[in-house]
Amino acid sequence: MLISDPQAHYDFLFYSIPKRKRFAKWAKEEKHDFEQIIVYIMEKFCYNRKTAIHSFLHTKSLDGTTMVTVVVCG
Repeated sequence: MLISDPQAHYDFLFYSIPKRKRFAKWAKEEKHDFEQIIVYIMEKFCYNRKTAIHSFLHTKSLDGTTMVTVVVCG
């Protein structure tokens, strides 16, 4: 079914979805425990605690995202 009229499409969606269902809550970033992240880095990359902390602190980029370095343990 293709609706060519934009107003008809808007009206269909507006009147078919109840008011309480139109907007969902915003997804929020999960808070991670610093200790769990360090333990994960230690296990995944075979790092000692000092190296894991150093690599975690220096992989954060300026915009807040985490850069991933792929190293296989073993």
